[in-house]
Amino acid sequence: MLTQQEYEERERKMFERALTVPGLSATERAEAEAKWEDCLANNPELVAQRVAWLLDGDYGYGAYQAAHEVLADTVTANLKMNRVTWLIVAIGALEWQCKPSRTPKFLKGLSEEQLLALSMAVHEVIDRSY
Repeated sequence: MLTQQEYEERERKMFERALTVPGLSATERAEAEAKWEDCLANNPELVAQRVAWLLDGDYGYGAYQAAHEVLADTVTANLKMNRVTWLIVAIGALEWQCKPSRTPKFLKGLSEEQLLALSMAVHEVIDRSY
């Protein structure tokens, strides 16, 4: 039987491994990235829903723990981190199997209106969670 600490460490490692998006062929990765890019541009509500799922623990305890640590960290070096972007990147990897390094490129390609709609939708979820 695992101790609580062992369980938390195992869950965190599982989340970190999921962020590497293993096991997709080049074709599958390209399809997943195209779907994710389209979702970012045209369906901010779906992205926000998945962020809510992340904050509720639906992607596992390790993902839940990491997301809440990012949102709660207001004192350390993470002040420079864009928390909304971190959540979006995590959802891209967990739900759409998009490598974390690709999502910022997709975000930069959004219009100002699309980026604002996405940011507002995610902020609304964060505000409801805290």
